[in-house]
Amino acid sequence: MRIRKTIAVTILLALFVAGGVWLRVGSGSDDALTPVPSDPAKIVRLIDLADFPVGKDGYQFGGPSEIMRFADIAKHIPEKGWAEKIGNQVDFRTERLLFFRWRSYEGDKLHYRVTNHSVSKKPIIAFWRIPGKASDEPGYFYHAFAVSKAADWQLIDEPKDDVRSTVRDLDLMEIFHGMGGPDLIDLDVGGVEKPIVIRSANDLAKLGSSNGHFQIMVQQQVDFAREHILFFTWSGSGQDRLWFELPKANDVRVRYSAGKTKNDQQHYRMLVIANEAAWKLEPAAGNEHPPVRETHSYGGIIFHEDNEPLVIDSLEVASKAFPNPMWRKNLAAEVDFAKQRLLYFYWEGSGQDDMSTVVAMGPNRKSVRFNYHTGSILNLATHYHLYVVDRDVEYAGTTLWAGGRSSFTGVAELPIDASKCTTPAGDYAKPIVITSKADLLQKLGSKEVVAKINRPVAIDFNWQQLLLFCWDGKVGTELAYTVHGWEPKSKTIFYQPRVGKAALAKRYLHLYTMPKGMQWQVLSPGERPFGAKGIDAPPAK
Repeated sequence: MRIRKTIAVTILLALFVAGGVWLRVGSGSDDALTPVPSDPAKIVRLIDLADFPVGKDGYQFGGPSEIMRFADIAKHIPEKGWAEKIGNQVDFRTERLLFFRWRSYEGDKLHYRVTNHSVSKKPIIAFWRIPGKASDEPGYFYHAFAVSKAADWQLIDEPKDDVRSTVRDLDLMEIFHGMGGPDLIDLDVGGVEKPIVIRSANDLAKLGSSNGHFQIMVQQQVDFAREHILFFTWSGSGQDRLWFELPKANDVRVRYSAGKTKNDQQHYRMLVIANEAAWKLEPAAGNEHPPVRETHSYGGIIFHEDNEPLVIDSLEVASKAFPNPMWRKNLAAEVDFAKQRLLYFYWEGSGQDDMSTVVAMGPNRKSVRFNYHTGSILNLATHYHLYVVDRDVEYAGTTLWAGGRSSFTGVAELPIDASKCTTPAGDYAKPIVITSKADLLQKLGSKEVVAKINRPVAIDFNWQQLLLFCWDGKVGTELAYTVHGWEPKSKTIFYQPRVGKAALAKRYLHLYTMPKGMQWQVLSPGERPFGAKGIDAPPAK
């Protein structure tokens, strides 16, 4: 395979200066004012890596190596002769070296911006990566920067033009999901009254110096030039609750309600707060509740076959949804439908699947997003979550099954260019099984499409197969799948969650990859996978 080396990168340098006053209640002192270079070129400079040798490493994109001394370059960049070439371009008296290296697909871009901290005016260089389009050719990327020691730096997600919130949650479930749990953080329990204040990536590094994943996952979600983190960590009842409110602009109220149960647990919460906002911790009265909370005041399942939630906004709707009189009575006692509504999610997936809420509040908008977290074991489980949401909190979407992503990662839909497919329409219920690259080329009729699909991380015909659905159906028809399995057996069920009603017809093309040994079944239009029909029952114990 031809390996391309990508050294050049387009650098976007913009200098933003944001003003404001930061009034903090219960936090430490401001960042010290630091003399900084007036010339942006002296804050961050791109190091010349022309002809840098391509390695065989498989690094994923992440935090760069930070090198403070000339003598340490060879420890991080062992390529022969390059320690001196790079070191001669850095003035280690006033600068340090940041070295990024990673392997990805061609087209990756590394960008950065320089922004002055909204209070201290200290420059912060934020780096972010824009991934290239997946292809059958990987690339090795190397970038080095000389960064002023008078400036801070961090990694961020690609900046968006969205209106910034005054206060929001960080999804720690997503962060801890990738690192094995919160116990890997190096910190002492501070108590709910004394949150840890994090104002920079350097402050963040002090919490988990032994876990780079934690640092990267957190700092990518925070713009330290404009906001900071309050990290609440305490030990208390399993029923302890902590939430926030925004009664007026830049006035954050963090509310704490102590639980009554004796099951002592460790609690973690991270709140991101705008630098210009004040915050204060206040105890909550017994009849006060968070603006978004999960309720268990019912005991049954509603089969809701959609990734979007079922909205229950009145007692009449709740009476139809929940047939049990006791459930309705419990909900009526807990939910004030004049001020609140219910959002219900249902899905089937791994027993390790879970869902978390991310609440954000700003001057003109309060919102909640529901994040889906995939499990890794193939024990089929039914999941249902019912949330009480204040009516002034906008539903901001969910990641449940986003992009076809499910807990059973052995099955996934692949991109396919419908205009390049030469396969004639067939029976929807009889997809074409593709077991080789030659079969794929014959069915799609385009080397270009095959090259994009048959990449190493997407399809390996040694252990995978493809299913190609090609049929003419009514406009508005959708195709979905769900995995049903009881170890060691599992089956993928393909079905149409929505059957089009329009008179017009169109050509539908869907391509799925799955393990060769996995069973599969296609249900007739209108038939559902939730129920006994068409699904194997679990073996008797």
